[in-house]
Amino acid sequence: MLSTALRRLSAPICSLILVLTAWFTFFGAPGRGPGAYSTLAFAAPASPPLAPAVAPVLYPASPSQGDTLFVVSRAPGELRCAWDGRSIPVMVSGGVQMATIGIGVDERTGAHTLTFKTISADGTVRSESRTVTVRRTAWPVQYLKMKRSTERLYTFPGAKAEDAAVTTATRTFSPATLWQGPFLLPTNGRRSTPFGVKRIRNGRKPYYHRGVDLAAPTGTPVVAPNAGKVALARVFKKYGKTVVLDHGLGVTTLYLHMSALAVREGETVQRGQLIGKVGMEGVATGPHLHWSLYVHGNSVSPLFWTRLPASVTGGVRT
Repeated sequence: MLSTALRRLSAPICSLILVLTAWFTFFGAPGRGPGAYSTLAFAAPASPPLAPAVAPVLYPASPSQGDTLFVVSRAPGELRCAWDGRSIPVMVSGGVQMATIGIGVDERTGAHTLTFKTISADGTVRSESRTVTVRRTAWPVQYLKMKRSTERLYTFPGAKAEDAAVTTATRTFSPATLWQGPFLLPTNGRRSTPFGVKRIRNGRKPYYHRGVDLAAPTGTPVVAPNAGKVALARVFKKYGKTVVLDHGLGVTTLYLHMSALAVREGETVQRGQLIGKVGMEGVATGPHLHWSLYVHGNSVSPLFWTRLPASVTGGVRT
C-alpha cells in the first residue's frame, strides 16, 4: 500500500521539480539573476574573431614642420591615402605601398586627419582615420646684408619667368619611383644656412629659406643625392646655373648658383653622379650650393631625407 502511494506522488513531484527548474532558469531565484541555476542555458555560440587588418606604419608618428610624413603598408590589397581630405598618391614597390606627405615650414600645427583605405582582392574595404599631430619647429632668424646690385636680381624683368620655370620643374610628377635608400649630401661643404631659417634681407620683411646652403669653394663637385631624371638644367640670371632632378612620385630636388652644369634635360642620373659644380652665380653672397627638396611641390627639409630608416627605405626598389 505504501509503495503504491509513493508511486502516485512521484509523478506530481517530478513535474513540480521540472516547473521550478524552468522558473529559476528563466527568472532567477530571489536575489539572483536569470540562469543562476544553469550556466549553460541558452549560451550564445562564440563567433571566431576577425583577423585584424595590418595597419600602415607612420614615420615619424608625430612629425614636425619641415619633416616628411611616410605612410608605409605591407598589407595585401590596394592602399588609398588622404591628408585632411586631400588625396595622396601611393607608390607600389617590392611588395610595399608608400605615400609621402610634405609637412611644410609653415604647416598648421596641431591635429590633422590622415585617412587610409585598404581594398582587398575580393573587394573588401577596410578604412581607418588617425589624428596626426604636427609639432611646431622653432625656426631661427638670420639677418642678411646684400649688395643692392645683387638684390635687384630678385626683381629684374625676367625674374618672374625664371621663378615660374623653377616652380614648374619642382612640381614634376612621374608615376615611377627612381630613388632608393637615404639621400646623399650633394656636395662637401659647411652648412652655412639651414632649412627653414626666417631670413631678413637688408631689413626687409622676413621669408623662409626653403633649402640648405652648403658653402664650398667654387668648382667643388655637386652630385645627385639619389637616382632620378633631369627635369631642368638651365642658366638663369637670378639663380645661376640650375638643375632640378625628378626622383619620381612627386619627389624633386633643386640645385642653385652653380658655376657649371654636367647634365642635360631628360637625362637619367644615378646616385652619386656628377651634375654640376659649386659657384656663386645669381643671387649669392659667396660660393655655395643651395639645395632644396620638394614633396608634391611642398618644400621640406632635404637633410631629413639623408637619415631615413630602413623601415621606410627597405621596400623601395628601382
